[in-house]
Amino acid sequence: MDLYKKYYLLFLLYALIFNSCGKKGCVDSVALNFNPEATQNDGSCVYSPPLINLYGEDTISLCLEEDYIDSGVFAQDVFGEDITSLVEVVSNLDNSNPGEYVITYTALDVNGNSSSLKRVINVSVCSSNLVSTYSVFHDCQINLGITEADLISDSQTIVEGEMQNQILIQDFNQFINQVVATVENKNIIIEQNTFSIGQSPLSFDVVISGTGLINDTGDEIVVNYNYNIGLLEDGTCQATYIKQ
Repeated sequence: MDLYKKYYLLFLLYALIFNSCGKKGCVDSVALNFNPEATQNDGSCVYSPPLINLYGEDTISLCLEEDYIDSGVFAQDVFGEDITSLVEVVSNLDNSNPGEYVITYTALDVNGNSSSLKRVINVSVCSSNLVSTYSVFHDCQINLGITEADLISDSQTIVEGEMQNQILIQDFNQFINQVVATVENKNIIIEQNTFSIGQSPLSFDVVISGTGLINDTGDEIVVNYNYNIGLLEDGTCQATYIKQ
Protein backbone atom coordinates (compact mmCIF):
# COMPACT_ATOMS: atom_id res chain seq x y z
CA MET A 1 0.00 0.00 0.00
CA ASP A 2 1.52 3.31 -1.00
CA LEU A 3 1.88 6.27 1.30
CA TYR A 4 -1.05 8.16 -0.24
CA LYS A 5 -3.50 5.38 0.49
CA LYS A 6 -2.22 5.08 4.05
CA TYR A 7 -2.84 8.81 4.71
CA TYR A 8 -6.29 8.56 3.14
CA LEU A 9 -7.29 5.63 5.34
CA LEU A 10 -5.95 7.37 8.41
CA PHE A 11 -7.99 10.45 7.54
CA LEU A 12 -11.18 8.39 7.20
CA LEU A 13 -10.47 6.64 10.47
CA TYR A 14 -9.89 9.97 12.23
CA ALA A 15 -13.10 11.41 10.83
CA LEU A 16 -15.03 8.35 11.92
CA ILE A 17 -13.60 8.51 15.44
CA PHE A 18 -14.20 12.29 15.67
CA ASN A 19 -17.84 12.04 14.58
CA SER A 20 -18.54 9.11 16.85
CA CYS A 21 -17.06 11.00 19.78
CA GLY A 22 -18.72 14.38 18.99
CA LYS A 23 -20.78 16.02 21.73
CA LYS A 24 -24.46 15.14 21.65
CA GLY A 25 -27.30 17.54 22.40
CA CYS A 26 -29.87 19.79 20.79
CA VAL A 27 -28.46 21.30 17.63
CA ASP A 28 -31.57 23.33 16.62
CA SER A 29 -30.96 27.02 17.32
CA VAL A 30 -34.72 27.64 17.56
CA ALA A 31 -35.06 25.27 20.53
CA LEU A 32 -35.11 26.47 24.11
CA ASN A 33 -32.27 24.12 25.04
CA PHE A 34 -30.08 24.71 21.98
CA ASN A 35 -26.47 23.68 22.67
CA PRO A 36 -24.00 25.46 20.37
CA GLU A 37 -21.28 23.00 21.37
CA ALA A 38 -23.27 19.95 20.34
CA THR A 39 -22.44 18.31 17.03
CA GLN A 40 -24.92 15.45 17.18
CA ASN A 41 -28.64 15.87 17.64
CA ASP A 42 -29.86 13.50 20.36
CA GLY A 43 -33.57 14.31 20.02
CA SER A 44 -33.66 16.32 23.24
CA CYS A 45 -34.75 19.63 21.72
CA VAL A 46 -37.49 21.46 23.63
CA TYR A 47 -39.53 24.15 21.87
CA SER A 48 -41.67 27.07 23.00
CA PRO A 49 -45.42 26.52 22.77
CA PRO A 50 -47.25 28.18 19.88
CA LEU A 51 -48.32 31.81 20.04
CA ILE A 52 -52.08 32.43 20.11
CA ASN A 53 -53.85 35.80 20.19
CA LEU A 54 -57.52 36.74 20.36
CA TYR A 55 -59.13 39.01 17.82
CA GLY A 56 -61.64 41.24 19.59
CA GLU A 57 -62.40 41.48 23.30
CA ASP A 58 -61.84 38.70 25.80
CA THR A 59 -65.20 39.44 27.48
CA ILE A 60 -68.37 39.92 25.42
CA SER A 61 -71.85 40.99 26.52
CA LEU A 62 -74.65 39.34 24.55
CA CYS A 63 -78.39 39.87 24.71
CA LEU A 64 -80.69 36.92 25.20
CA GLU A 65 -81.34 35.18 21.83
CA GLU A 66 -78.82 37.46 20.08
CA ASP A 67 -76.69 35.77 17.42
CA TYR A 68 -73.00 35.56 18.27
CA ILE A 69 -70.31 36.01 15.62
CA ASP A 70 -66.87 35.08 16.88
CA SER A 71 -63.96 37.39 16.08
CA GLY A 72 -61.54 34.45 15.89
CA VAL A 73 -57.90 34.03 16.83
CA PHE A 74 -54.45 33.97 15.26
CA ALA A 75 -51.94 31.20 15.99
CA GLN A 76 -48.29 30.79 15.00
CA ASP A 77 -45.76 28.08 15.86
CA VAL A 78 -42.19 28.61 17.05
CA PHE A 79 -40.92 28.46 13.46
CA GLY A 80 -43.18 31.36 12.40
CA GLU A 81 -45.69 29.20 10.54
CA ASP A 82 -49.37 30.21 10.60
CA ILE A 83 -51.29 27.37 12.31
CA THR A 84 -54.59 29.21 12.82
CA SER A 85 -56.42 26.56 10.82
CA LEU A 86 -55.31 23.97 13.38
CA VAL A 87 -56.87 25.79 16.35
CA GLU A 88 -59.51 23.75 18.17
CA VAL A 89 -62.51 25.71 19.47
CA VAL A 90 -64.66 24.43 22.33
CA SER A 91 -67.71 26.42 23.44
CA ASN A 92 -70.61 25.92 25.85
CA LEU A 93 -72.42 29.08 24.71
CA ASP A 94 -76.22 28.97 24.94
CA ASN A 95 -77.74 32.30 23.98
CA SER A 96 -81.22 31.12 24.98
CA ASN A 97 -80.34 31.18 28.68
CA PRO A 98 -78.73 34.01 30.68
CA GLY A 99 -75.38 33.20 32.23
CA GLU A 100 -71.62 33.23 31.82
CA TYR A 101 -70.19 31.04 29.07
CA VAL A 102 -66.65 30.27 27.94
CA ILE A 103 -65.12 29.70 24.51
CA THR A 104 -61.72 27.99 24.66
CA TYR A 105 -59.24 28.14 21.77
CA THR A 106 -56.34 25.65 21.72
CA ALA A 107 -53.43 25.72 19.26
CA LEU A 108 -51.35 22.52 18.86
CA ASP A 109 -48.08 22.51 16.92
CA VAL A 110 -46.05 19.71 15.28
CA ASN A 111 -43.88 19.43 18.38
CA GLY A 112 -46.88 18.45 20.51
CA ASN A 113 -46.90 21.76 22.36
CA SER A 114 -50.17 23.59 22.93
CA SER A 115 -51.41 27.02 24.03
CA SER A 116 -54.93 28.00 25.03
CA LEU A 117 -56.93 31.19 25.44
CA LYS A 118 -60.45 31.81 26.66
CA ARG A 119 -63.18 34.28 25.80
CA VAL A 120 -66.04 34.89 28.25
CA ILE A 121 -69.56 35.50 26.90
CA ASN A 122 -72.08 37.03 29.31
CA VAL A 123 -75.66 36.46 28.15
CA SER A 124 -78.29 38.63 29.83
CA VAL A 125 -81.73 40.13 29.30
CA CYS A 126 -81.51 43.45 27.42
CA SER A 127 -84.06 46.16 26.84
CA SER A 128 -84.68 44.77 23.36
CA ASN A 129 -85.82 41.46 24.89
CA LEU A 130 -88.60 43.23 26.75
CA VAL A 131 -90.32 44.82 23.76
CA SER A 132 -93.85 43.42 23.75
CA THR A 133 -97.38 43.84 25.08
CA TYR A 134 -97.97 42.63 28.64
CA SER A 135 -100.90 41.53 30.73
CA VAL A 136 -100.52 43.20 34.11
CA PHE A 137 -101.83 41.63 37.32
CA HIS A 138 -101.68 44.06 40.23
CA ASP A 139 -103.12 45.32 43.49
CA CYS A 140 -102.43 48.98 42.71
CA GLN A 141 -105.72 50.68 43.56
CA ILE A 142 -106.41 53.83 45.54
CA ASN A 143 -109.56 54.70 47.47
CA LEU A 144 -111.16 57.94 46.34
CA GLY A 145 -113.97 57.76 48.85
CA ILE A 146 -116.88 56.92 46.60
CA THR A 147 -114.85 54.75 44.24
CA GLU A 148 -111.48 53.16 43.64
CA ALA A 149 -109.09 53.97 40.82
CA ASP A 150 -106.37 51.83 39.31
CA LEU A 151 -102.91 53.36 39.48
CA ILE A 152 -101.74 51.24 36.54
CA SER A 153 -103.48 49.63 33.58
CA ASP A 154 -104.16 45.92 33.13
CA SER A 155 -102.50 45.93 29.72
CA GLN A 156 -99.30 47.81 28.92
CA THR A 157 -96.77 47.86 26.10
CA ILE A 158 -93.00 48.15 26.40
CA VAL A 159 -90.91 49.76 23.64
CA GLU A 160 -87.24 50.72 23.54
CA GLY A 161 -86.27 54.25 24.52
CA GLU A 162 -83.77 56.55 22.91
CA MET A 163 -81.05 55.93 25.50
CA GLN A 164 -79.10 52.71 26.01
CA ASN A 165 -80.90 50.26 28.34
CA GLN A 166 -83.92 52.56 28.43
CA ILE A 167 -87.50 51.37 27.92
CA LEU A 168 -90.83 53.18 27.72
CA ILE A 169 -93.86 51.60 29.37
CA GLN A 170 -96.80 52.79 27.32
CA ASP A 171 -100.53 52.82 28.27
CA PHE A 172 -99.37 53.05 31.88
CA ASN A 173 -102.75 54.24 33.13
CA GLN A 174 -105.67 56.45 32.09
CA PHE A 175 -103.93 59.56 33.41
CA ILE A 176 -100.40 59.21 31.99
CA ASN A 177 -99.57 57.64 28.63
CA GLN A 178 -96.06 56.37 29.32
CA VAL A 179 -93.34 56.21 31.95
CA VAL A 180 -89.59 55.85 31.53
CA ALA A 181 -87.66 52.91 32.97
CA THR A 182 -84.07 51.70 32.93
CA VAL A 183 -82.91 48.09 32.60
CA GLU A 184 -79.81 47.11 34.59
CA ASN A 185 -79.06 43.42 34.10
CA LYS A 186 -82.11 41.68 35.60
CA ASN A 187 -83.33 44.79 37.41
CA ILE A 188 -85.75 47.41 36.18
CA ILE A 189 -85.98 50.90 37.65
CA ILE A 190 -89.06 53.03 36.94
CA GLU A 191 -88.38 56.70 37.41
CA GLN A 192 -90.57 58.92 39.52
CA ASN A 193 -93.63 60.10 37.60
CA THR A 194 -96.29 62.59 38.60
CA PHE A 195 -99.80 62.77 37.20
CA SER A 196 -103.08 64.43 38.21
CA ILE A 197 -106.43 62.81 38.97
CA GLY A 198 -109.63 64.80 38.70
CA GLN A 199 -110.20 68.36 37.61
CA SER A 200 -109.26 71.58 39.33
CA PRO A 201 -110.06 72.58 42.01
CA LEU A 202 -110.78 68.97 43.01
CA SER A 203 -107.70 67.45 41.36
CA PHE A 204 -104.70 66.04 43.20
CA ASP A 205 -101.27 64.86 42.18
CA VAL A 206 -100.07 61.26 42.35
CA VAL A 207 -96.36 60.46 42.49
CA ILE A 208 -95.38 56.91 41.58
CA SER A 209 -92.08 55.08 41.06
CA GLY A 210 -90.92 51.48 41.19
CA THR A 211 -88.23 48.85 41.08
CA GLY A 212 -88.55 45.35 39.76
CA LEU A 213 -86.94 42.09 38.79
CA ILE A 214 -86.93 40.47 35.35
CA ASN A 215 -86.99 36.68 35.19
CA ASP A 216 -84.29 34.68 33.39
CA THR A 217 -86.19 34.36 30.13
CA GLY A 218 -87.34 37.99 29.96
CA ASP A 219 -91.05 37.19 29.73
CA GLU A 220 -92.08 38.14 33.26
CA ILE A 221 -91.40 41.27 35.31
CA VAL A 222 -92.40 41.79 38.93
CA VAL A 223 -92.47 45.47 39.95
CA ASN A 224 -92.92 46.93 43.42
CA TYR A 225 -94.44 50.39 43.14
CA ASN A 226 -94.32 53.23 45.66
CA TYR A 227 -96.97 55.91 45.39
CA ASN A 228 -97.87 59.13 47.17
CA ILE A 229 -101.14 61.05 46.89
CA GLY A 230 -100.30 63.90 49.21
CA LEU A 231 -102.73 64.14 52.14
CA LEU A 232 -104.94 61.35 50.83
CA GLU A 233 -102.75 58.27 50.88
CA ASP A 234 -99.34 56.80 50.27
CA GLY A 235 -98.30 53.19 50.04
CA THR A 236 -96.87 50.33 48.03
CA CYS A 237 -98.30 47.82 45.61
CA GLN A 238 -97.06 45.05 43.36
CA ALA A 239 -97.59 44.35 39.67
CA THR A 240 -96.66 41.27 37.65
CA TYR A 241 -96.13 41.81 33.93
CA ILE A 242 -96.63 38.71 31.78
CA LYS A 243 -95.53 38.92 28.15
CA GLN A 244 -98.40 38.18 25.74
